[in-house]
This record gives sequence, C-alpha cells and structure tokens, in this order.
Amino acid sequence: MRPMSEMRVVTVDVTTRCFKQCSGCTRLVGHVPVRDMDLDTFRAAVDSLEGHPGLIGVIGGEPLLWPHLEAATDYLVERTGGPDEVASSSRLALLAKPVSRLTDFLIANYGDVKVKRGIFTSLPPSTIRHWEKILDSYQYVGFNTHENAGLHQQILVAGGELPVSEKVRYDMIQDCWVNKFWSCGITPQGCWPCEVMGSLAHAFDGPGPKQGWPIEKDWWRRPPEDWGDMLKWCEICGAAMDVPRLPSTSDREIVSPANYERLRGIGSRKVARGVVEVMDVASYDAVKYKATKHLEWYLPSAAEGVADKTTRIGSTANNLRPRKLECVMVCVGYSDLLALTLPWNVRHWDTVVVVTGPDDAQTAEVAARHGARVVVSDSYLLRGARFNKGAMLNAGVAALDYDGWAMFVDADILLPPNFRETFARHVWNPGVLYYATRLHTPSASPLKWVAEYKKNPALARSLPVVNSASNRMPWGYCQLFHPAARALRGLGRNIYSDAFSTAAGVDNHFAKQWPDHKRHLTDFRVIHIDHGTETVNWSGRQSAPLGAEPLTGVIASDGWIPVGWLDERGYNPVFPIAPGGFLKLIRCDTGESVVVANDRSAGLLPDSAFGADASGVGTITGGSASRAEHAYHWGIVAPRHRIEGPCAGGRVVVRERGSESYSGWGLGHVLPDADRQGYAWDGAAIGATKFEVFRKTTLSPDDVSVLS
Repeated sequence: MRPMSEMRVVTVDVTTRCFKQCSGCTRLVGHVPVRDMDLDTFRAAVDSLEGHPGLIGVIGGEPLLWPHLEAATDYLVERTGGPDEVASSSRLALLAKPVSRLTDFLIANYGDVKVKRGIFTSLPPSTIRHWEKILDSYQYVGFNTHENAGLHQQILVAGGELPVSEKVRYDMIQDCWVNKFWSCGITPQGCWPCEVMGSLAHAFDGPGPKQGWPIEKDWWRRPPEDWGDMLKWCEICGAAMDVPRLPSTSDREIVSPANYERLRGIGSRKVARGVVEVMDVASYDAVKYKATKHLEWYLPSAAEGVADKTTRIGSTANNLRPRKLECVMVCVGYSDLLALTLPWNVRHWDTVVVVTGPDDAQTAEVAARHGARVVVSDSYLLRGARFNKGAMLNAGVAALDYDGWAMFVDADILLPPNFRETFARHVWNPGVLYYATRLHTPSASPLKWVAEYKKNPALARSLPVVNSASNRMPWGYCQLFHPAARALRGLGRNIYSDAFSTAAGVDNHFAKQWPDHKRHLTDFRVIHIDHGTETVNWSGRQSAPLGAEPLTGVIASDGWIPVGWLDERGYNPVFPIAPGGFLKLIRCDTGESVVVANDRSAGLLPDSAFGADASGVGTITGGSASRAEHAYHWGIVAPRHRIEGPCAGGRVVVRERGSESYSGWGLGHVLPDADRQGYAWDGAAIGATKFEVFRKTTLSPDDVSVLS
C-alpha cells in the first residue's frame, strides 16, 4: 500500500448531505442521516496537514451546502500560502471572463490535481452564491453533476463476501485504486488512511473502529503497518475488487447480502424506497467486471485509461447560467428618451423598475405603458442635492425581486438586440462588475437615426467610440452585477452611495467596490442617444427635449452642482468655480465628504501657491509653495468648514523624508519621488483616489445637520 504521505489528495469531508444522489456514492448519504463538520474541527484538520505534499480537497456529500464554507475557505487559503495565484492581472481577467463552455473552462484552468487547494462539487442550485469564492480561492475544482453515462463502482459489494481466495483479496486490497490514485481523509470522527473507510465508519458499527485517529499534527505520516484494525473496513468494501458498476444517473444500488442486512439494521432510506438490489455473490464472475482502474475510471473513456472529462457537467450547468435579469433606471425629466429606449430594451429584462420624481407624470405613464414597475421618489433632493442619483437607484433596487442578475441602465441607452440571448448562453462570475462600451448617435437628427437603427441594427457598426478612454469605463450608463457579490455584502438594498449630490462620481464610487473584479465586455456595445454635452445633465435634465414634446419633470434649481474632480493628474474642471459659496469634496472610494468655504483663507497657503485661475479654496495647479511643508502640490486643500465660526485650523501637510506627518481635512497630492508623496484626509494618510468637487451658493439646514 502507498503511504499516506505519498497520496496525491487528502480529503476533508465537511458534510455528507448531498444535492444529487448517484449510484455508488461512497459517503452513503442515501442511507443514513448525517452531521456536518464544525468549523473548529475543519481548522484543526487543515492545521494537521501542514507539510503534506498533496492537494487538500474539501468534499461532501456536497460542500456547497455546508454553512461554514466561506469561513473555512478563508482559513484554508490563509494556511496554504494565500491567494497568490489570483494576484496577477491575467488571472483576474480570466476569472472575470464570461464562459460559454463551462466544462472546458474548468478543465483548462482548474483541472490540475497537483496543487494545494481543491473542492469537489456537483454544482447544486446554491452554486451561484459561492462561485466567486470558488474561482478566487481554489486551484482545483473537481466537478461532476452525475448526469453523464459514467459507471460508478458499487462500493457496498463487500470483498469479504465474494468467492475469491484470501490471498487474491489481500493482493487486491494492497493494490486498491483509492489508495493508489486517490485519497486518505478526515471526517468529524477522525483521520483515516482511506476516505471510504471514514464513510463506512460513519454508517456502521464494525468490523473496524468507529473512530479514526485523532486530528493532530503528522497523523498522515503513519506508515501502512500502523493502520492495524482500520484495514478491517476493507472486508466490507468493494473498492479494491472487480464488482458491478451502474450508470451515475441511476438511483439503483447493488450490495452484497451481509451489507444489505447492515443497511436494514441502520434504517437505510434507500432500502425503504426499494432501490437496493442484493447481488447473488455465489454466481460472481470477476472476469465479467474486470476494468482498468485509474484516477477517473468511472467516467466514459475515449480509450482505456483515458477519461472523457467533457462529460462531467450536464444540464446542471444551468445552475450557473443566468436565469433571471432585472433592471433599474432613474428617469426624471427624460420621458422623451424613455419613450425611445424602453420599448426596445424591455425584451431583455424579466423585471424593469423605473424610478421617477413626484412631478414627472409623463415618465410614469411611459414606464407603466411598457410594463415597468414605477417607483415615485423625491430622494433625488436628499440632503440639499440637485440630483442624488444614488438615492434614487436604491429606491429602485428596493422594488426588485433581487434574486438574480441585475443591471443599472440609463434612460438614454439602447442595448444591442441580441443581448439577452448572448447573456443567457454564458456562465458569469457573480463577483464581477461587468460593463459595456458606449457608442453615440450622430449629433444631428438623433431621432431619425434611432428610427433607422431599430429597422437595421447593423447601423451601430458605423458609430464611433467617442472619447474612448471614458466610454470604456464602468460608469453608470450600464452596469451589470449580481446581488451575491462579496462587494455588496452587508449593504442590503442600499448598494449605491447617497453621499453624492449629483450623478457625478457616484457611479465611480459604486465601481470601486470591486477593486479587482471588473470586466469590460468589448463586444457589448450600447448606444447613447445624443441629447447634449457629457456633463450638462449630471445635475438633472438641462438639455433640450427631443422633438416637440415638452418636458414637465422638475429638477431642483438650487443644490450642489459638480464643478470638477481631482485625481493623480490634478484638478480637472468641468465648470468654472464661481466666487464665494461653498465647496464639497467627496471621496470616490468611500463616499466621505467635507465642506469648505470657497475663499482663500480656508486654504492656509500663501497666495503664491494658487494658480492664476483659482478663485476657490486652495486650488493649486502647480508650482512650489514658499512654506516647505506644502512642498509641490496638485489638488485642493480643504480644511473642514465650521458652521458656527470662520474657517480655520485645517490644513494638509504632506510627508517629508523621515516624517509621517499628516493633518487636516482634504487632499494634498505631491508628485511621487524619493522625498515626499501622498494624500491626506481627516488627518491621516490615505491611498490615491478620485475626488468629486461640488459647489453650492448657500448651505441648507440639511447640510448643517450632516456637518454637525
């Protein structure tokens, strides 16, 4: 027999509940009630395998039904070297790519057993909740939905009951394929030289010991001569023998007479259902059942000894393909555009929610006419905002079924006609934010162009990608995601930030919840109906209506308006900053904000630091300040505004050589070099992030309440 230290796999049997019972399941789940492994036992099992050269495989039953799977996976990753194989950009791109042939994808990328972490699953309906975790954390995925024509060995045809000599049986046990090609194992009852032993011990009292070895360091170094009475389990097992096999799709099971009585004695559920057949061992003919055994010999084979792995997944793969798609769009004052897009787009969604304002009856009428759920909300005015798109989107999410894939789509966007069909044919990673490329209709006569496009969608091929840098980013015009994403855990239905006072920046904040898991779908091209410059409607509809139809949707005339943003390149103006009033900086990574008075005194910097066109608080366009601690900045220095008194006391100090000094509210960006670099926020160093900048003439009571 092969020592356990040389086995290619060690299995940790966390649960013997099973999603789909196949013939010959070695964990006997069709027969007896079972119990789960607790998390502490799993951690002890992983710790005990330190130094083992083989794969640690999490098995069941069905481990995806185990309530501790995610916490256990985190521990396994931590104890086996971390997710280093996920760190590269190429690996992340692979995990995010939609998959048309799931079996081929898993074989190519998760099919090498010579790794450290593995999981074995039949892809139950709950798989979608765990798919992100599986792809991120495991290096091997053993998958078999038991829908193929493979033949499973009948484990409960006991070798000890077959009419063969003791020497033949001994030699076959010494050459057992489970030991030779497969796994020792750990169950809640201890450690075993063979995973099948653990299953038999769970079900029966004798002939071997009921408990395995203690789960302790180096148990797997015990040599075969130490296995002792554990080998008695081999007498009632048929794994080493040439015994009948049944299709994995069969509910039948063949057992030897004594094992049938054992099953009756434990109240077997399968015996009660009458699907257990007793073999006539007296007529046993080993030649009839002879087969060449290898690692996956139960699968159909193109040639002897070569498994046809492509048969591992049948229609159960549909548990991962999207079955439902919902959509939320915000439409206040866009009824003219919605009347063009909704009739075209609605075919793609099982549910579409249109969120509009209380004064926009036209949008509500268009949405209801085309079968949308209409949500009326004035939350776009939240906290003195001109157009709080995030709050409106959350109101829409609250009206979704929220039990499948979801999209945010703007009311001025046309989806490609074949989108839903293409979407349904692929397996998508629920942990990824997917986004599209945006094309623009011609500026002249967009109504005429849209009418022609609906007759001939091939017209889209002639549209240019205007501003390719921004139109290939995960902005809010089209975002596709799944509620099961770890990025959304703990957020409930409030998944968009309501800290942003307009549509500017809030979609960027949402996208940043997926720091690594984003995917640009280069073939997914949506069409934006041109109705004004890019920034004109960020604070609500300002552009002229299409055609002659008047718009009655009301947008607040006062409120925060976007004036630009800050990033590593400096300040990027959208509109000129008028003198006076107040500025608000909002961090796009966290949604935190700070309000400052729009005057030079708030910046606490000498005038020489200000750019010639800067009328606001410490707007710095380059150059060196006369005070050394300010060094060389791009950005805005924004001390916190104190409502009850003058602005004072806030500043940004960037790091100098040998110093970790940061103070004040706001942003101070210094060009990276050997001496100084960094951003500061609320007196602490932070990583680089984009900041949206807004302006307002006067502060409202809502603004004051937020600041206080």
